[in-house]
Amino acid sequence: MSLKITLPAFAGVRCFVAPPESDSIEEQEAEDDLEGEKDLIFPTTCQDASGEDKNISSSSKPTPSFAKLQDTVLQASKGVTEGTDNEYMRLKAQCHAFSVGKRLIEARDPFFSAVPHENAPLYITAWIMHQCDSVNLDGSEKDVNQERSTYAHAQKMRAAMTYVFGHIHGLGTLPWHKDSAGKMVGNPSVSVAVSSYMVQAGETATSARAITSKKLYDLYHFNHREENWKIREMASRKKSEATEDWGGGQTR
Repeated sequence: MSLKITLPAFAGVRCFVAPPESDSIEEQEAEDDLEGEKDLIFPTTCQDASGEDKNISSSSKPTPSFAKLQDTVLQASKGVTEGTDNEYMRLKAQCHAFSVGKRLIEARDPFFSAVPHENAPLYITAWIMHQCDSVNLDGSEKDVNQERSTYAHAQKMRAAMTYVFGHIHGLGTLPWHKDSAGKMVGNPSVSVAVSSYMVQAGETATSARAITSKKLYDLYHFNHREENWKIREMASRKKSEATEDWGGGQTR
């Protein structure tokens, strides 16, 4: 992954998307987060790894009738409820307003498109960080009384970006990467930069945790040990206490 960072004032963002080697995040967690984000949506166009649409030649444009058909099919295959679609569109507008307000892009610039800005992952991260993080964009700590959104909302903001770029603009779940010509292509929300931030933001990545056959095997046999399977009275305890001793195997 290559990310061109051109915002020296956003030191706080750079600490997350380009951390020093000594503070590197868990690679597996970032990969899990990427896989989880890719599962959110499905590609909406027949694109290969180069991002080229195989149904439309580069020298021709869709006819009006084809364009209308394409729009109709897109609307009929959103993959989300009408309410969720409306919420994602609201967040899309909010992200664009933030980017313009911070002078990251010009108001006339089409930030959301099939050809995203090369710094799109950075801008997405900055938007989420500005609204949800305890750290300001310049790296300073926010006031403890300053209202900010939750990590769950940050996940929704990221999901909206994945949906808009992937579904509305046809980039699917193709990860953000550099092609053979040295150009950044793919879905900027499905990027190492955004995933690194989401993992480092202070909470465990929950978007993806694969349950393998080995884990199911171990869980089954652990819960069927006599000491774990026996029904017994459970004393009331705080959530933080005895996290490995709750409910017994039958409850689990």
